[in-house]
Amino acid sequence: MSETDPLAPSVTIRAVRPEEHEAVGALMVAAYVADGFIDASSPYVARLADTATRAAGAEVLVAVERPPTGPGPGRLVGTVTYCPAGSEWREIARADEGEFRMLAVLPEARGMGIGGALVRACLDRARAEGRAGVAISSMAPTRPRVECWAHRWLPQPAHSTRVRRAGTGIGRRRPPRG
Repeated sequence: MSETDPLAPSVTIRAVRPEEHEAVGALMVAAYVADGFIDASSPYVARLADTATRAAGAEVLVAVERPPTGPGPGRLVGTVTYCPAGSEWREIARADEGEFRMLAVLPEARGMGIGGALVRACLDRARAEGRAGVAISSMAPTRPRVECWAHRWLPQPAHSTRVRRAGTGIGRRRPPRG
């Protein structure tokens, strides 16, 4: 699976490759530390960096910026973890929902629609699975950003919102039917 998002045409969204696990882990840690969500010495750094374990139990998607000079490997600029039914990475989704978490975009690549492209890829997966909704699982410090994503990327009134606090900030949205 590899797809180009019409709202972010400079990137391709696809599944992570094993040889990219280390780079994706570094991207995750860099984004979370740069935004002040975690300290570089936090025990959570190891969990963010462990892409291989995440990819074994969920779908780790990456955004790859195409090189401006033509064919080539491109640069990893973002990632998200989609947690399908049965994934041990699911934290809050109901049985009829998909779930995503651990969304990160390199700070220098922000403002290009990459985060939105990754979210839309998760919504597309939930829709393809026949899910009634999608849950966004996030750390408490990221909650304002999650609420911004949901309002920006999920058109009104095709969603409902329920926010629950249980150690983490949670935004829950229904994906638009399409």
